[in-house]
Amino acid sequence: MGFAIAICFLVLLSSTADLFADWKKVSASPPIPLPANAFFHEVEVESSGVKVRIFAVLFNEAKCRLHVVDNPPWVANHLENAMMQRGDFAGINGGYFQMDSAPIGLVISDRRILNPLGKARLLSGIIEIRKNSIRLVRSAEFCLSKQVMDALQGGPFLVEHGRVIRGLNDIRAARRTIVASDSHGNWALISMTPLTLAQAGELLAKPDIFPNWCTFNALNLDGGSSTAFWVATKPTPFAIHEFGMVRNFLGLIPQNIP
Repeated sequence: MGFAIAICFLVLLSSTADLFADWKKVSASPPIPLPANAFFHEVEVESSGVKVRIFAVLFNEAKCRLHVVDNPPWVANHLENAMMQRGDFAGINGGYFQMDSAPIGLVISDRRILNPLGKARLLSGIIEIRKNSIRLVRSAEFCLSKQVMDALQGGPFLVEHGRVIRGLNDIRAARRTIVASDSHGNWALISMTPLTLAQAGELLAKPDIFPNWCTFNALNLDGGSSTAFWVATKPTPFAIHEFGMVRNFLGLIPQNIP
């Protein structure tokens, strides 16, 4: 792990250090253990007087199963209720949707295709979930197969192959929902207080944003008023509530649960 992080740090140092040099970690709460060796992290960073709080659940794909939870209008659950009803120990809001709650982009839940692949520029990536593995792939590279159990389309990519994506919007600040990987089977479900997409990419590229973590890929999901984040911490769950109903969620359960 340390060797891989060192390599990642050198790559980032040569290509993106100028982007995140001004962001400083202000505080980091001790990681809170969750089921299946997952951990809840809370970090605060600052740049030029702007403070951002980052909340994340870090987990390993071999020990935890990520899955897509549909939330049609006739169900209309909030994230917190949906996760508790299903027995998930963590979850975030998912992909984009229309005003009438129709999904935007590919949605596969429990091997059921609920919405087809979208071709909009914003929908640049897909989180693809198989029995024992998860991938973030470009939408154009996605190949449907029987091994795909769940999938969700989003975008834009914020970090790809360890490099910050250039040209991200650096004007509009909003709450962010993100899924990220370190290329070693470790994953993060992330929520951030308002910042731009460019800033989100910069922060995720910091090698020390979480302990023993170096972001390899990161995909933006629906954010703003849709942002929702829930973790079954004890004695009181941690929650960031969505402002209205959203169409789908990503939930997390131990891998040994079918």
